Amino acid sequence: MGAVEWWGAMRFLAPLFLLGALAVVLPLLFHLIRQTTRRQQWFSSLRFLETSPPRLTRRSRLQHWLLLLLRGAVIGLLALAFARPFFDTPVLTSPARARPQTTLLLVDTSASMRRDGLWEAAQERANSWIQRAGPEDTMALLSFDDSVTTLFGLAEWATADPATRQDECRRRLRAVAPGWGATHLDRALIRASELLAEAGATTSMRRVVLIGDLQEGCQRSALPGHDWPRGLQVVIERVRPHRPGNAGLAWLRSADRAASGVGERALPVRIGNSPDAVREAFELRWESGSAAPPVAVQVAAGTSRRIPLPQPPAEGTVGTLVLSGDDAAFDNRLHLVLAARRRVGVFCLSAEPAGDSAGLVYYLSRAFPEEAGAGVDLTVARDLPAAGEVKPMPVLVFLLQPPPVPQAEALNAFARQGGMVVAVIGAGGGGDPVGRLWGVPSLEVREGPVARSGYVLLGDIEFSHPLFAAFADPRYSDFSKVHFWKYRRVEGGLPAEARVLARFDSGDPAWIEVPVGRGTVLVLTSGWTPADSELARSTKFAPLLHTLVELAAGERAGAAQWQVGDTVVLPESLSSGSLVLERPDGERVALAPGTRQYGPLDQPGLYACVGGGERWPFAVNLDPAESRTAPLGADELAGLGVPLSAPESVEARSGERQQQVHRAELENRQKLWRIALLVVLGFVLGETWLAAAMTRRASRQAGGEESAAPGGGG
Repeated sequence: MGAVEWWGAMRFLAPLFLLGALAVVLPLLFHLIRQTTRRQQWFSSLRFLETSPPRLTRRSRLQHWLLLLLRGAVIGLLALAFARPFFDTPVLTSPARARPQTTLLLVDTSASMRRDGLWEAAQERANSWIQRAGPEDTMALLSFDDSVTTLFGLAEWATADPATRQDECRRRLRAVAPGWGATHLDRALIRASELLAEAGATTSMRRVVLIGDLQEGCQRSALPGHDWPRGLQVVIERVRPHRPGNAGLAWLRSADRAASGVGERALPVRIGNSPDAVREAFELRWESGSAAPPVAVQVAAGTSRRIPLPQPPAEGTVGTLVLSGDDAAFDNRLHLVLAARRRVGVFCLSAEPAGDSAGLVYYLSRAFPEEAGAGVDLTVARDLPAAGEVKPMPVLVFLLQPPPVPQAEALNAFARQGGMVVAVIGAGGGGDPVGRLWGVPSLEVREGPVARSGYVLLGDIEFSHPLFAAFADPRYSDFSKVHFWKYRRVEGGLPAEARVLARFDSGDPAWIEVPVGRGTVLVLTSGWTPADSELARSTKFAPLLHTLVELAAGERAGAAQWQVGDTVVLPESLSSGSLVLERPDGERVALAPGTRQYGPLDQPGLYACVGGGERWPFAVNLDPAESRTAPLGADELAGLGVPLSAPESVEARSGERQQQVHRAELENRQKLWRIALLVVLGFVLGETWLAAAMTRRASRQAGGEESAAPGGGG
């Protein structure tokens, strides 16, 4: 081993002690400073002379080089010994590390990743992980927004050429870019865990590396209760934009208009500002086609405001609202098609008086007040009306009392023609009439058991269903404050096509949906009266009823407002003949005759479908959740059961500890510090002998000069 290799292989357990070698300058200073002069002159009295310490001058010269080197070597060797030197050797790989590892990269390509600097940072993080992959490791690359896309699969990685697969993986990463979809984090993590579970247990480590902004608006409702594979680790690689904060525009759904106080002749627009925002002053204006002046808006950080903007005078106006003053522009445009609002008819079959606060009708009528401009005409009667007696024609019927058989059969026919019937099973039962709505005459209803606490809760809710989709966000998904004092248990068997939308924590169905013909029958096994539950007094009640009206009215079938990721339902008037869809990017897509759906919609903007001599415009916007860009805390994911790991992988940390232990063992085995101390001892003995010899020689020389001096030795 050469001198350079020898020194390069040396390591120190306590390298800071090497700073003690700087004390070598002390012997140098001592040798430059002369405590006494070589020649002495004696005077009879020194009382009038002032002593002065020796000073360094340009004439000072080093003497006794060998002695100086010995003393400097002693100090340097002492510092070396305390630093605990050793010669390093490569650490042997443990058997556990020799096993291959499986890593799945999840790269966020949702709309929020369009903010400045995020995508470049995400690509850099992903490339770093791709570079770490060893020859025996397995890796996959996936992108996700509202869906999950495999860019480079596990099987493809295993069969690809090891010399080129990393470059190919990086090339495919460069070929993608953030889109306009929402961030469905739950779908991505669950899909990644399923892929790793399918990969088997032949790897020592299975991990999912999540690369993205991990923003607060990501969907995560499906994460609680997921069965994660044993040994799986989720590593979060969070990227941050160059400038924090974001403000976004959102369209208020009709289900929220009554509660928001926004009038019918105003645009229900909401502006939200993130908690980390640095800007609070904005301006809202029409992009074109309106002479209305811009509106100045102040929105504090972490808050939102509903802005009732004046609506352009002409119905059917197509336009775009633009929010200026925000650094993140990806969600600052709201596309609108302002169509005339139609009235919706709702019928309630009940004998209860409207003013009875203990009844169901009392709270139902307050959910659809006429002055709120919700566009709902509620009619309450004891019997079903004849055709044409109620206008507009009902699209939703609330069944609050057990109907006789003829009425049950009439409601079944109403549902088969596309209507919706909501049957509330009260204390009086009503199993047989409700069963006739489903086509199950033998249905039985009994009182359900209640826990010792005196109430039951909704323990299992299908947030993926449109009825509960508005509550899928974790901020609104808590139903634990809605207590149900009484409920009814449905016995006798449910239809095969029945779907339980919500269950009580006892396991019994709470909300049951059964498709009947073109319509739906929805059964509630507990009502909203104070005797049954606290539902009517909760904040969930009005949004649920308005969502029922939307679903019953088929608002989506004639709606002009959609979101990215939706599948648009075309009006029946366009279904005959050839159809052409005009996209915001200028592309014209030819649709087959009779097409009723198109999607999923992949970009925001103004669309138009042309067919049968008719042009039907509609608008597509971002999911409002994408505007909530404040960072989501990792502890929230951990609370949902996600098996998180630190950003620095366990393997790296255990490898570092293994390296430290290995070095300590090498130092303890070699014990080079003992050799350094033995050399120090030898140098000290040599320095002592040499200094004594020099002192004796200097004394003899001084004595000879003194005896030779005139008058000396007297």
